[in-house]
Amino acid sequence: MRLTFILRTYVFMTIAMATGPVGAQDRADCLRKTSGPAVAHITYEFKTADGIEDRVVGSGFLIKSDGHILTAAHVLRPPSVYTSAVIDSRITVKVGSLFVTEVPATLITKQDDLDVALIKMPTMPQPWPTAQIDVTSGDHSKSWLYALGYPEGSDLTGGGPGRVTSNNAVISNKPTGWWQTDVALRPGMSGGPVFNQFGEVAGLAGAIRGGDGGTISYVIPITTAATLIPLAGLTDYAPSPCADDPLPFVTAFIKSAADNRFDPNSISVPLYQTILAQAPYAIFDQLGPIAKTEVADRRSIPQGTWFTIKATHEKGSVLWVIGYNRITNQVDSSVMTPQIQTAVPVCMPAVLKTFDVPDKSTLDGDGNVVGQLTAISGSLVQECVGPNNSPQYRFHLAYGYYNGSGTWRGDQSIVVNFKSAQGVSLLIKNFALDRSKCVYGEPEKRSGDSMLEGGLGNLVSEVSIEVSRVSGTQTGC
Repeated sequence: MRLTFILRTYVFMTIAMATGPVGAQDRADCLRKTSGPAVAHITYEFKTADGIEDRVVGSGFLIKSDGHILTAAHVLRPPSVYTSAVIDSRITVKVGSLFVTEVPATLITKQDDLDVALIKMPTMPQPWPTAQIDVTSGDHSKSWLYALGYPEGSDLTGGGPGRVTSNNAVISNKPTGWWQTDVALRPGMSGGPVFNQFGEVAGLAGAIRGGDGGTISYVIPITTAATLIPLAGLTDYAPSPCADDPLPFVTAFIKSAADNRFDPNSISVPLYQTILAQAPYAIFDQLGPIAKTEVADRRSIPQGTWFTIKATHEKGSVLWVIGYNRITNQVDSSVMTPQIQTAVPVCMPAVLKTFDVPDKSTLDGDGNVVGQLTAISGSLVQECVGPNNSPQYRFHLAYGYYNGSGTWRGDQSIVVNFKSAQGVSLLIKNFALDRSKCVYGEPEKRSGDSMLEGGLGNLVSEVSIEVSRVSGTQTGC
């Protein structure tokens, strides 16, 4: 089978269109409408030293409004059948349609070994339309793909949707770094944009190979042009309007999180740990169900989108600043800038949980009962401190103590074990038990407080209590 750069008209077999995700046709229509005006038809005319004159036609796309265009390098060189040196050449471009005025372009640079090139048209009073390129480093090899370009003899045409079938295509027994795909490319689309499901250019149309088994298409990953893109001075990032809107996903997460029933798989592991350790979900019991949500701010970055969302409950409101990672399809604060890297509601003082504990006997050093703890209860309290109104957690222990007519002098502790919902011990705190006097008649009411380090308050689901044996000597009252 022969590899064909998709520049001219060749006979090749029809291949089945790959099935895209739900809404694939809507996304394709959106890309034609929003990015189609930035797709260029490129003509490279040349004259060789032996007097031959010919032309190559292909496609490309504008990456900056001042006229910079990315394309494939093979669009800007004679086919391999010509061996004589090029003595004269020119590049002309039509943008958005074949039925517009032709504009001259100049070659900025090209890398034949990588098959990428950068050309430039004149800067115009009215900015040129552009296509947003994918500037992330994530693996989009399984991404939904859709191509736009100019098959020879046709106006702007789409190809796809399709998917990558191999991350590193092997051609002539050598790995190329290109993607092997099932996107329906046609001659003349070389150098044109291949979009991912985010509506951004993930690659350039490269070549096709036909045979008895059908046609295989190859896509040059956009990362291959990483050294050319900075030459255009490209600094702006504008998300494509053709990407899925993550807002419904994020608001659904907030509403389910308020009910303490979110799916851990919908969020990144670091954020999951942050929420378990810090987010004061018991506050929602006091605020009541969410009545409405509104987006106070929304900003997009290459990794995703971050939102500032005000959730209004029946008895108050909370503010969420939270991100959506488009690569992992998860809620993830790690895609945020450090200034907004928080995913917890505004802190409010509250008693988060209360615990009732069975009575406990206190034992002397010989294992004999020498006292009793009764009416034991614990309260997990959230307090808000500092200029950022950050939550911290305090455990309040209350109990009654009785040791009858005799006591052991010495040290003794009430040991409180704080456990997660899975029964895992998170933290152990010791409360000193004062044995300096005898307590007759009714139990004496006592209490103690201890801060819980590390923001573990919301991990605590249960507590258990043990009393250490007294160390010291037995003494009457």
